[in-house]
Amino acid sequence: MAEETKVMTMKDAISKYVKDGMTLFISAVWANHAAAAAHEIIRQGKKDLTLIESSPGEIFDQMVGAGCVKRIILSWSANEAFGPGYRFRRAVEKGLIEVEDYSNFGLTAKLMAGAMGIPFMPIMSQKGSSINEIKAFLGENKLKHMECPFTKQKVTLISGINPDVSIIHCQRADLEGNIQTWGSLFSAKWGALSGKTIIASVEEIVDTDTIRRNPELTLAPGFRVAAVVHEPWGAHPGHLFGYHDDDRWFRYMYANFVSDDDGKFKQFLDEWVYGVEDRAGYIANYIKKYGYKRLMRLKPKPFYSDPINYGTYPFDTMHMDI
Repeated sequence: MAEETKVMTMKDAISKYVKDGMTLFISAVWANHAAAAAHEIIRQGKKDLTLIESSPGEIFDQMVGAGCVKRIILSWSANEAFGPGYRFRRAVEKGLIEVEDYSNFGLTAKLMAGAMGIPFMPIMSQKGSSINEIKAFLGENKLKHMECPFTKQKVTLISGINPDVSIIHCQRADLEGNIQTWGSLFSAKWGALSGKTIIASVEEIVDTDTIRRNPELTLAPGFRVAAVVHEPWGAHPGHLFGYHDDDRWFRYMYANFVSDDDGKFKQFLDEWVYGVEDRAGYIANYIKKYGYKRLMRLKPKPFYSDPINYGTYPFDTMHMDI
C-alpha cells in the first residue's frame, strides 16, 4: 500500500488539520508570512481560534475582522510602517477578543520552551514592565518569578506552549516534508518547531538531494511536518528571502484605505479572499488588476552566498588502520 503523500492543497491542509477552537502559531513577522494559509482559514470560516505570534501584521488583522479569532498571544500587533491594525485595535477596545502580551523576546522564549519540550524558559528581561503583572486568560500560567538558586537574582519564568498547529511559509521542501528556509527568522523557527502539527507552504518542491546539499537550511525534518503545500507567492504581501520583496504599495493600500472602513474591508475580503479559490487565483487577480510588471518588480536580484564544502572522508578510509 502506497504511503500517503504530505503534499496537498492549502484547502485540504487547513480542512484536515485546523479545527474550530484550536491554538495556532501562524508566522506573520518580517519574512515567512503564512498569508495564503491565513486567507484559507478565513475562507473556511474557522472560529474561536487562539493565535500566537510575536508581532503579527495585517494577516492577523484580517482574521480578527473576519471573525475567526477569540484570543491572541502576542507582543504587539501592527505593521512596522503603518501602526496597529484597525480591526485588531477595535476588537480589543470592544472586548471582542482577549489578548495576552509578552515582550518579543519573552514570547520567543515561550515558543522555544515548547519546542524544546521543557515547561518554562528563564529570562532576565521584562523587569519593571507591566507585562509581568497584567495577566489575562493565561492567569498564573502566563509567567512566574523565582530567585535563582545560584546567583540569588530575580528571574522571570516564561511558561512554554505547544500550539495545536503551527503554520509557516518557507522557500522549499521535498516530498518527504523536509522544509528549508533562510534569512531573518525572528520567532518563526521556534514557533514552527513548538507546534504539535506543522503545516508548511513553500515556493518550490525540490528533490531530497537538494535538501541534503544544504543541511543547515533545514528548519524541520520530514517526520515533524504533517503537510506541505506548493504555494508560490504564499507570503505576499510580505517578503521571502530570495523569492520576492515586501509589497509596500499593497500593504499601504490595505492599511490606509481598507482597514478603518467597514465597507472597504468587506470589499477587500470579497475580492482577495472570498472572491478567489486559492493563492493562484489571488495572484491572477493581482496581475489582472495591477499588471504583471508590478508583480515582477518584487523579484530580487541574485545575491549568492559563498559555497560551503560539506565533504567528508570516504567511507572506506574510516576503517583504515592508522
